[in-house]
Amino acid sequence: MNYGVTILSAASVERLETRQLNQQEITEFAAILSRAAGQQEPATQFLQSLSQDELKLVQKAHSLARPIQLSALSREGAQNLLSQPDGSDLVDLNNDGLVEVGEGKTIHFPPVNAPASVKAAWLRISVNPNGHFGFIRSLFLLLFRPYQFYLK
Repeated sequence: MNYGVTILSAASVERLETRQLNQQEITEFAAILSRAAGQQEPATQFLQSLSQDELKLVQKAHSLARPIQLSALSREGAQNLLSQPDGSDLVDLNNDGLVEVGEGKTIHFPPVNAPASVKAAWLRISVNPNGHFGFIRSLFLLLFRPYQFYLK
């Protein structure tokens, strides 16, 4: 969906709505992402230029429990705060297998840095022909979903 310059995926909009953002907040968050995409400065520096209200909006968009502490952010954590909520453009800059979003650390499978062929193979074995989660993915979610939390 087109909100200003940044186009949010349908999954991102759905996630933002689930996180109780109204249409104005979604538009404002998309505008923040657009401004960030047009900057040459590091994400940490861009986040420092945001107002307190804008930081609160980024916090809400990523469903963070605590306010964003700019001094505590790593480069990866800051960059992922300026990503689509659907997770499609998350990065793992240090290749440690953990994805930092703000101060939080999450686990993703397949890893965000995995080759496209690995992600495609995972999708093939994890979704059945009807488009529902297949046995393998359901088993994975059953076993590992409790561990997809902030590890800090």
